Amino acid sequence: MADDHPYLDLPIPKYAPIELRPTPGKGWGVCATRDIKRGSLIMKERAMFVIQKQSGNITKQDVYEAVEKLSDPQMHIIACLSGNRPRKLSNGMMDSGPLDLAQIWGENCFSLESGVEGRPFGDYVEQKRWGLFPCHSRFNHSCQPNAGVPESPESPSESQVGRNSTSSYAERDIAAGEEITISYKNGFRSRTLDERHRLLEFECRCTVCDRASKDPTFRQVSDLRRRLIRGLIYLLDGIDENSEYDDDDSHSRPVICDPIMRKAADNCDFPLSARLIYDLLLAVLTEAEGLLDIETAANTWTHVWRRACSFGTEDNRKIAKLAVQQKTWIERLGMAFQLDGRADAADYWHTLAYRQVKGIKI
Repeated sequence: MADDHPYLDLPIPKYAPIELRPTPGKGWGVCATRDIKRGSLIMKERAMFVIQKQSGNITKQDVYEAVEKLSDPQMHIIACLSGNRPRKLSNGMMDSGPLDLAQIWGENCFSLESGVEGRPFGDYVEQKRWGLFPCHSRFNHSCQPNAGVPESPESPSESQVGRNSTSSYAERDIAAGEEITISYKNGFRSRTLDERHRLLEFECRCTVCDRASKDPTFRQVSDLRRRLIRGLIYLLDGIDENSEYDDDDSHSRPVICDPIMRKAADNCDFPLSARLIYDLLLAVLTEAEGLLDIETAANTWTHVWRRACSFGTEDNRKIAKLAVQQKTWIERLGMAFQLDGRADAADYWHTLAYRQVKGIKI
């Protein structure tokens, strides 16, 4: 380990079970110093500064004005963020040359409203508040991360310090010495390997991408699952969450090609039984890809339970509730298939409600 690397000057909280060190093929990263249990807090960090604008409206001048207000010790931390290239000189100064503050901001900021996935300067996520987080930005990306930065709460009663902070949690058990990773982008669960690399603008070397590059069968199955996830999201919401970000004809084809199913999705015209099955199949595929994190699993279970309770036909409601109460997602899906093709007394009213939300004329 390079004892003089500037990253070692970053203010990692003493309680955090992590250390910064070089990682094979990925520059510096964050590694666990002890075993971390699933759901445990890894680190909480306050933003060095916050810019309150939509991401696409943030300018270099906004960044410069925010940086000008920082103290000398804070500016030293900013200098440490100029990439893997800089080196600390014997006099304590940083050998990094002129600082590209816009680049530092773009590579080290996080949305305070929806966690780590969004990044500014042309990215598609539009948020109102962004913060610079020197320590959290040291996590490397993985397409199958073992940690996450959940949505930061926005409540009027919360202190300004709390509102300007973000936290990371273990999404599964992490062993001592293991690298801790997060996902840099929204929508990756429904992206194939090539699509992910195109959006990241670098060749990801995470465990899942590395295995996919060596095992064609694994890659084919993984890409198929993620394409199915994309299709299920369309059937449930009538929105292809990825198509508007594709920049070539080969990836702009509709994810649902069948005109009848596509029309039904566009018009929110699926019965409750189909929606419950799609919800559960989506969870099964997401889990199979190693992407069903704690927050997503909890939110999904709450969602499908409410869906089960909304059935109007008593027999359907009993089956739906029993299905959701099974221990595993695959068991829940298996039992829910008993509802396949069944109409329900509440179908009409739920279709109306979905259409109203989407602004479809009734």
